[in-house]
Amino acid sequence: MTSKPGSFTPYLESANSNASSKSTEAPAPAPYAAPATPLTILEILSRQVQRSLPIWDLQSLSGMDATRFRDALKSLRALDYVAVDGDSLDEVIRLTDKGAEAASLV
Repeated sequence: MTSKPGSFTPYLESANSNASSKSTEAPAPAPYAAPATPLTILEILSRQVQRSLPIWDLQSLSGMDATRFRDALKSLRALDYVAVDGDSLDEVIRLTDKGAEAASLV
């Protein structure tokens, strides 16, 4: 079948050709976002005037899920970079002098 002058056939063929060539292209990569790490917690605490935050505020600011946040706190406590003060529901995470020194190196 031949296309008539002024018809949409050439346009549709071109559009189909472009669409099929685009579908074989790899999708553009998503922007890279570095995941939060225990160092993120040290950085957040070092920016606070009192160098401490309630545990729930700190977790929220860190962007970590609960399990990852708990594991990060455990490792930071084991290294004596943070201390946990207060009752279980009102815990405050405090940056130690050793943790402040580590945060300043980052």
